[in-house]
Formats: sequence, C-alpha cells, structure tokens
Amino acid sequence: MIKNKNFEIAKNIYDSKYFIWAIIFTGILIRFRQYLFNRSLWIDEASLALNILKLNYSELLEPLLHKQAAPPFFLLITKLFTDIAGYSEYVLRLLPFFCGITSVILFYYLATQFLQKKVIPIAVGLLSFSYYAIYYSAEFKQYSVDLLFTILIIFFAFKLDESQYQKKYSMYFGFIAVLSTWLSHTSVFVLAGVGFALLYKITLEKRKYEKANINIIHLKGLIVIGILSISSFFFHYFFIIRPVPKEYFYDFWEDSFVPFPPLGLSEIKWYLIKGINVMKNPLGFTFLYGIAFVFLVIGIISFLKRKDKLNLNLLLFPIVFLLIASIFHIYPINSRLILFILPIMYLFMSEGMCQFIKYFYPNKRLVSILIIIFLLVYPVSNGFSYLIRPILRQEIKSVIEYCLDNKEENDKIYIYYGAKTAFEYYTWDNKIDTLESVGSNKEKPDEYFRDLDRLRGKDRIWFIFSHIVRDEDKLFLTYLDHIATQLDSFETKGSAVYLYKL
Repeated sequence: MIKNKNFEIAKNIYDSKYFIWAIIFTGILIRFRQYLFNRSLWIDEASLALNILKLNYSELLEPLLHKQAAPPFFLLITKLFTDIAGYSEYVLRLLPFFCGITSVILFYYLATQFLQKKVIPIAVGLLSFSYYAIYYSAEFKQYSVDLLFTILIIFFAFKLDESQYQKKYSMYFGFIAVLSTWLSHTSVFVLAGVGFALLYKITLEKRKYEKANINIIHLKGLIVIGILSISSFFFHYFFIIRPVPKEYFYDFWEDSFVPFPPLGLSEIKWYLIKGINVMKNPLGFTFLYGIAFVFLVIGIISFLKRKDKLNLNLLLFPIVFLLIASIFHIYPINSRLILFILPIMYLFMSEGMCQFIKYFYPNKRLVSILIIIFLLVYPVSNGFSYLIRPILRQEIKSVIEYCLDNKEENDKIYIYYGAKTAFEYYTWDNKIDTLESVGSNKEKPDEYFRDLDRLRGKDRIWFIFSHIVRDEDKLFLTYLDHIATQLDSFETKGSAVYLYKL
C-alpha cells in the first residue's frame, strides 16, 4: 500500500506542469552558470573574434580572417553588440547564449506537438541537460543559433499546416524561413526538409490517403514561402558564401563526408564508427549509446506507423537532405557541425522510450522505466555538476596574465602556433612583441627542434602553449629541458606557460 502511494505521488509530480518547468528552469540556470563563468576564448572563438575586432560591417560580409566562416547576420549582430557594449567574452557570446536559453523553452512547445504528454519531460530533459547544447550556448560560434532555428522552423511549419495556412502563420513561417538563411548555414537543410514534407502532404499524401483534391490555396502559399526562402538563400550563397575559399574547410573535414554507395568494408566501417560518434557527439551518450540508438530507431518506426506522416516527415526529411549534402561533399557529418539535429533526434528517442514502456506495460513496466532512468542518469547528473564546475576548455587568459605580470623588461615571449590567435585577441590593445615561431609540423617534429635551436643565447624566454596538438608541448618541453633551464611555470586547463633561460 505504501509503495503504491509513493508511486502515485511520484507519478503526480512527474505529470505536473511544474515538473516540466522545473526541468526548463534548471536547464536555463545551467546555461546562465556556464555563461557567467566567462571561460577563456579558445582558438576557434578567438579566430572569429579577431574578425569582429579588426573588420568593419561591410568587411564582415567578405571572406574572413583566419579561415573563418559564419552567417552574416550572426557577425553583424555581434559587431553591433560590441559597438554598444564594448569587447568582452560576455558580449561576444550574448547571441549564442540567448539562443541557447530560448531553445530550451521553445523545445518544450515543439515537443507538445509531436509527443504524448508522458514523455515530454524526457525530451525536454535531454535538451536541457545536453552537454553540447549547454557548452555551445556559451561559445562564440553559430552552433547554438543553428539549434534554435531548427526548433523554430519545424514548429512554425507544423503550425502552418495545423492552422490550414492561416495568413498569420504563413507570415510567421515566411519570416523565420527568410531570416534563418542569414543567421544559420544549416537552416537550409531544415527548410528543404520541412518544405518537402509540407509539399508532400498537400499533393501526394492528400490524394493517397484522403482521396482529396490538391488544395490550390495551400499550395500557392507554400510556393510563395518557398520562392522567398530560396531567393534569400541564393542571394546569400552567391554574394557571400561562394567567394569564400573552401579548400581548408573540405580538407579539414575530409573524413566526415558520407561514402556512398558503401561498396567496401572500409565504407561500412565508416558508417558504424560515424554512427557511434554521432551518438556520443553531439547527442551526448558517452555511455550506453547502443541503447540510445535502439530508442532512436523505435521512435522513427513509431512515427512511421502513424497515419498522418507529416510529423515523421518534418523530422526525418531535414536529416535526409543533410545526408544528401554530405554524399555530394557539400556538408560534413561531424560533431558541432550537426548540433542542429539535436531537437530532431531527441524527439525520435523520446517517442522510442514511450513505445518501449508501452510494450512492457503492465507486466514489466518498472523494468522498462528503470532502463530509461539508467540511460538518463549520466547526462542529467553531468548537467547538474556544471552548476558547480562549469565546462572548461583552454584557459589561456590566466596564463597570459601570469606571463605579463611576471615578465621582466628584457624577457621574450614565444607563442606555440595553437595559441597565436587567442594570444593576439587578449593582447590586441597592448601590441606585445613576440618571437616568430614555427607553424604546425606534426609530421616533421625535427622542425620544432630547429626552431628552438635558433633561440639559444636569447636569455629568458616565456613559452606559451594552448590548443596543443598530439601532446606537442611535451615534445617542446623535453627538448627545452635538454638545451635550457626552466625557471618558472604556470599551468591551467588546456593552457600553460613556462619560463626558460637559454
């Protein structure tokens, strides 16, 4: 009797709206903590931030410095923020932060349109406690913006159909569609997917299942929105994206394009490894990713069984267009570049969990619930831990401060190539002279030794390391210990500085 009473209390708490909003509030609180912690800019952020520092508004629409690429409105809005509030990590990360907390709230409303009430808290919890969604909400890159526009586009596409193409929702969807092409590169896959899903319902699905004629008014409305979106995208592409050199981008992500068709063992192995990697990053299932994948598949099958295929198509077609783009070597499938699919994948997985519980009801319902709880323990507990210990990456800011505070007048500074852009950002107004250092020589480490040999006789030199590749700092330090004497050192997460007398 007591067990049943406790179960009912727990069930009532779980089913209440207060529980949902407690999850949402916690997700927002974690993001606030991460944002307010104000960690150092790492190499990617610093490289993009230098464009905001050095370029004017019109120059931000041209090819960027340091091989960077970002949506034009993302850059222009950030530039406006810095003109109003000055340059700081807080200002640079304000737009991603706003998009991060907005995503958590709007995802709840999206989930109510696609899922049964009993699994909405699971879906919202997955996004609220997602490591990568939290991290990129306080990162000066566009990935948090990508995630928000996935939610917005799918939500308003659903509402457009539900409202029978009311003028109000047509305007909302049209505005979001056009705006997204300037704020999010990945929105093109979501727009193409939902556009195809809506077109399919108006034409083929209506005639196949409902034996109804095509609604010309709806079709015209969708065509108008499509023309506006496509025109906006092509204007953006031909005048801004197309002139940007892309060789570095394609070389860097060479192994992340889908090999199709998979004719050999190496291609099949690619699919297996990539599937596991995606479950880990960006989905965040470092452990039990196999179980998470099973729930994902069950969820897709469950949506497939529904008579109205719109919900399935709105979620699945953006993934299809992403895969097509990757097959044609247009866009890679890798980590942060596909953060925008998180809402889609979490909806599928939550639906899978719902069907999993139903299958075992009533005999083994408790077992199925425990399996789901076991799967969620790691991401949820990690999320709470970030309230105490925010996520760190490369804390070069304190390293630079230590170096400058302790540097004597005649001391020299040597910057490891991975630390150059971050050092330049944090010292851009001081114009500090540094020794010229060799670039990346991962395949020819002897080049590093020759570079250090030329420094002999320059007396005291500070060596600053960050964004270290393949433990190259150990290689440097081993050789420095052989040719010089270490006088001082200061180490932080992902960064360090060492003083040597040569």
